[in-house]
Amino acid sequence: MKNKHKVFAVVLLSMVMPGSGYVLLGKSVRGLMMLMWMFMFGYITYKLTTVDISLIGRLSGGLGVWTISVVETHKLAQKTWISK
Repeated sequence: MKNKHKVFAVVLLSMVMPGSGYVLLGKSVRGLMMLMWMFMFGYITYKLTTVDISLIGRLSGGLGVWTISVVETHKLAQKTWISK
């Protein structure tokens, strides 16, 4: 049961601070890379859209990478702690 709490903590931390879930899993370089891609795609989509698009739409590139990183940290945490 304790391992499920670890998985939950990794996912929660990854949602609050993007890339930090990877640090808890020992993959800090991967976390920094995902953070870089989030900022880059967020900036690109922000600059390519017009003012009449909502903020979520303007930052959708970064939000998409953030979503992928949360799902990936969940799968990595399960593989690391649950399958043992």
